[in-house]
Amino acid sequence: MRQKRLVSSFTWVAVVGAALILLGCEARTAPIVQPNAPLKKVKVRFDRLRRVVRSNGTVEAVNALSIRVPQIEGQGGDMTLTKLIPGGAEVKTGDMLAEFDRTDLANDKKNVPYALNLAYPDYDPSALTAWAWGFHRVVDYLQTLPSVDKSHIAATGHSRGGKAVLLAGALDERIALTNPNDSGCGGAGCYRYQAEKSEDIAAITKSFPFWFVPRFQEFIGQVDKLPFDQHSVKALVAPRALLSTEALGDLWANPSGTQRTHLAAKQVYDFLGAPDKTAIFFREGKHEHNADDWNVLLDFADKTFFNKAVERKFDNLAFPVAAAP
Repeated sequence: MRQKRLVSSFTWVAVVGAALILLGCEARTAPIVQPNAPLKKVKVRFDRLRRVVRSNGTVEAVNALSIRVPQIEGQGGDMTLTKLIPGGAEVKTGDMLAEFDRTDLANDKKNVPYALNLAYPDYDPSALTAWAWGFHRVVDYLQTLPSVDKSHIAATGHSRGGKAVLLAGALDERIALTNPNDSGCGGAGCYRYQAEKSEDIAAITKSFPFWFVPRFQEFIGQVDKLPFDQHSVKALVAPRALLSTEALGDLWANPSGTQRTHLAAKQVYDFLGAPDKTAIFFREGKHEHNADDWNVLLDFADKTFFNKAVERKFDNLAFPVAAAP
């Protein structure tokens, strides 16, 4: 186990936006909770991004934000509307699921040009930032739908998608509830506290260097020089709702480190008078986005958005608090 003291949430929350350039899915989703509407699924696809050179020599992105006409399905009693929602998830009438394919924007492979580079040749985004940008563009589209309650947009993602969704939620105040699931290193985890068998900067940048900017590798073995940690990113979501869902058997995703960043970011939520807007939930099991995770998210959305009483508790910690910052 390797650990170093976390920087203060209050010391870095004001400047962490500059450090976010270091960050940039299995599940690419943006559930919307809106009463009095049939259950729907929206499939959002980004058309091929391209650019044209004008006669005056300027370069202009064309169709960079073009979204195809979505398929909308209404099956109020169908519990398996999409593979992203496993059977057993208690999806309710009034919920809408919007999903997008992250590889429309950035391929999840080494040394493969991103579609975004064709539209914006002057920028060189990491994959995580490209995927987070995709969440924002889906929110743009959802804002145009009369049936969507714009104040109740939630976004969730699993694993690398969880890393992307945390960044998306930190940078877009239109996302009312952010839910990274089993997101680990670069997500809801912790760089300074590495539990046994957890992924660290060296491991993640060796396997997926394109998820981050090249400079990130400079902090291998010297995380104490990193000017922030993931509790700082979580604090940027405040006072909007933030829910981390974790699997205790997913040691690679560092669930105990995630508890540490949760408690550190909670100090900011407490300061802003929103202590109930941040939560963490642990379940038994492995690295997956399963029905239990979805049910936890839907319960937290009911509690946060509509003040509904739910039986589930969102403040049960899995590790000794004394070991947390």
